[in-house]
Amino acid sequence: MANDDMETRELFADINNTDIMQIFLADLHDNLPDRIERFRQLTDIYYEKNSGTNFLFGGDVVYHTWEEARSSFIHGNFIATILLCQGMLENLLAAFLNCAIPSEKLPKRIGLAQTLKCCQENNMLSNQEVTDINKLKDLRNPLSHHRHFDDDANLTSRSVKANDLSGDLLQSDASFAIGLVAKILGKAPFKLT
Repeated sequence: MANDDMETRELFADINNTDIMQIFLADLHDNLPDRIERFRQLTDIYYEKNSGTNFLFGGDVVYHTWEEARSSFIHGNFIATILLCQGMLENLLAAFLNCAIPSEKLPKRIGLAQTLKCCQENNMLSNQEVTDINKLKDLRNPLSHHRHFDDDANLTSRSVKANDLSGDLLQSDASFAIGLVAKILGKAPFKLT
């Protein structure tokens, strides 16, 4: 362990704060137009579906997940955006159910399938919204769990079949994910104004 610490210290030994600042500024400069475009896209999506403040059932986990999902989308971290949006929706909806339905009907650990079923039974989600959330889950799973190239959900396989760059597919998937969250947040239980 001590040897690993020495190697890490040696790797970064010659980097000072000015060097770090220059790296950060170069990174910001190189991607600034894309970040501005994604910020505008996020603002447009969010305010189209949502004109005000939200009540985020699920407390700190949901709040911080939403904050990080937005930041990840703006900064072009598309895999993180997809993962965070799916996790946020799962937590948000389950926490809502815990408030809206007597607790004895729900298990302490509720899975996504049961959460969606309960939301649908209580007219909280439409068939299309459930389909979209399941699509998001299907986008997330191959990013979290290994899929062989022969699997249609594998990112590289999708890229080859679509004749599109994997980064472009991820950006499209992330746009879908963040848009879906904005749509759900625009629903009555979460929209305060």
